[in-house]
Amino acid sequence: MAAAPTLSPDEVRLLARTAHALMLSVDGDKREAMRFLECAASAGDRDSQLSLGLLHARMDIDGHRNDVIDGIANYKEAIRWLTLAADQGVEKAWYAISRIYQKAEYSQRSLQQAHAYLCKAASAGYHVAQRELGLLVWRTRKGDASRDVLALYWLHKAAAKGCSEAARRLPRLASLPSPAPWALEVQRQLASHAGKVPSIVNARIALAAHFGLSLPEALMIDLPSADRGHCLLVDIRPEYARGRRRLILVGGEEDRAEIDRCVHALEDCAPVGAEGQYRQRLYRLKKLVHDWSAVQRLLKD
Repeated sequence: MAAAPTLSPDEVRLLARTAHALMLSVDGDKREAMRFLECAASAGDRDSQLSLGLLHARMDIDGHRNDVIDGIANYKEAIRWLTLAADQGVEKAWYAISRIYQKAEYSQRSLQQAHAYLCKAASAGYHVAQRELGLLVWRTRKGDASRDVLALYWLHKAAAKGCSEAARRLPRLASLPSPAPWALEVQRQLASHAGKVPSIVNARIALAAHFGLSLPEALMIDLPSADRGHCLLVDIRPEYARGRRRLILVGGEEDRAEIDRCVHALEDCAPVGAEGQYRQRLYRLKKLVHDWSAVQRLLKD
């Protein structure tokens, strides 16, 4: 059998454009378009590989039925072309494969495989997969509280890519950084004791002022373990029974810089356990603040 002719990049682009035009045309020959696409895809054109895979699956990128061409779906062939596209960096192709594995009519249907390919698409950077994975993790967090951190991670990723739905969901999962008035007041009063305030106290109050920590949270948070990169996991219940578990989103570079600065201050100034219990820490803070009643008023608001 004679070897297939080698196509130039210009010929590949021409085949792909012609196939696209035929698909869009009402009177276009869809079977001919598929043959053109297959030539371009065989030559290594990743967009043609994606389009051909979707056509073989008779679906769009979200897995919905697409009847642009008649006939039954060939999922095995679809997965072959979609995998080739994904291996060339088309992250949405992984997502399309995950949709195929969810289809009831696919003889090799597997929710486990569907989830694996969804994770691949999310890890590759496809924001739709990141949003879907974040919501899936959030819905299945029962019995494992730490999954809210993972859910927030994927939704944060999707929101950073411009996904509006993910951005709307974020405030439901985590608090946004917001200055704590009581901490700002403490900072104002401590400024008059320049050089006399321990760096560790300044660091804790600065963290509270920036991220909106409560007084107990500010004094008791173990920042190195709380820092999860994309968020702060605030959970002081082992040291302070009235505390509650919550997440605070770490947004831009300013948030990151504040955390890093406070982490270094806490590491340099106090060995583990050296600060004592909550009452001891609170007592030392009150000794440094000349007008604690002003702070108390803000704590009650």
